[in-house]
Amino acid sequence: MISFEIFKRFFLSSRSGALIKRLSYISLAQIVLSLFAFVVVLSVMNGMNLSIAKRVNSLEPDLILEISEVKSIDQFKIQPIISRLTDDNYEVDYVENSDVILRTADGFYRGLVARGLSEKALQAMAHNLNVLDHKTKPNPLDLTSEWRLDEMPGEDEIILGYDTAQILNVFEGDWLTIIPPEALLLAQGEIPTLERVQVKKIISTRLSQLDSQLIWYVAGKSLTRLKNSPSRRLQASVKLKNPSDADQVKKNLSQFKDAKVVTWKERNQAFFAALALEKFCIGFILMLAGVISSFSVVMALSLLINQKQKDWALLRALGFTLQGLQTLILKMGLWLSFIGVLSGVALGTLFSLMIQFFPPSVLPSIYYDSEIPAEVEPGFIILVTATAMAICYWACAKTAKSLKSVRLN
Repeated sequence: MISFEIFKRFFLSSRSGALIKRLSYISLAQIVLSLFAFVVVLSVMNGMNLSIAKRVNSLEPDLILEISEVKSIDQFKIQPIISRLTDDNYEVDYVENSDVILRTADGFYRGLVARGLSEKALQAMAHNLNVLDHKTKPNPLDLTSEWRLDEMPGEDEIILGYDTAQILNVFEGDWLTIIPPEALLLAQGEIPTLERVQVKKIISTRLSQLDSQLIWYVAGKSLTRLKNSPSRRLQASVKLKNPSDADQVKKNLSQFKDAKVVTWKERNQAFFAALALEKFCIGFILMLAGVISSFSVVMALSLLINQKQKDWALLRALGFTLQGLQTLILKMGLWLSFIGVLSGVALGTLFSLMIQFFPPSVLPSIYYDSEIPAEVEPGFIILVTATAMAICYWACAKTAKSLKSVRLN
């Protein structure tokens, strides 16, 4: 390839001149570093988002069904939609959700959601939580420990989130008062319905939207005095073999108009939207760094055009047209860009794959996981390479056209 041979002589050889050669290596270094950082950071963020999504899904059901007219489990079991789910061999359980006000002995208040699960569901939650945390470094500041299966709450006992316990200064064994929200609307002198419960266990899911907003108990054993509260909602929870099928299963259940079906992604839509926005902002900033690095290629090409006028004149004498010279300069710029883009993407992909298969455990214990995850997406790598080359092509094409203003003699 004549364009590659001329590229080596004009950019990388001693003939190119100290300034052009230096600019060429600086351009390569800038492109390599910017794309390396772009690929690695976005791959790590992909891995973190997937890890967080896995944790959320492990602690929550894939689907939640709610029928406004149904107020008891027996009524739920005879619903056609439940029969359809059981016929399809999906695991169906029942959940009680109530808006409550938690009051401590010291007079602190906090509004929470009390979630009543079956013993089987709570045991599955404890198992999933321990599996997720088995690689996490212990936090010496935590009040929590591993959640053993024999620590299930009994009568008048609840499980409290770590963030709520910190805010209210509550410890295991403390007694709390549960107040239904409608008690705030009672007339003066009227005695509200209250429930006294004891904190059986303080757990940390390492997800603030759960630890700061929920309390858990065994349905039927606690908060029995609040079963007629207007804020109480009875729901059916469904666990699928593959959580990614949640949207398709919801679509298949659309024929049951009386049931409201919500997937686990929809319930945490705001949380995942925040993660996506964070990923977009960081990716956009890194992309700008890559665009700026392409300007160094423009500088190298512009300097080459102005310092090699005698060479252009010689090539014109050998039969090159002005358009042919512009194409030659464009190809030389693309060779410089291609080497930088390919090297940066290749190094970033290899480093990301190394993190993906051998995640380093270096994060402090304040994070939900001590390991740095990564997830390499082939489509993303192809898109980055194509976009980077397109930007470099545009920059080189614009620079090559400036040759027409140079006097060739």
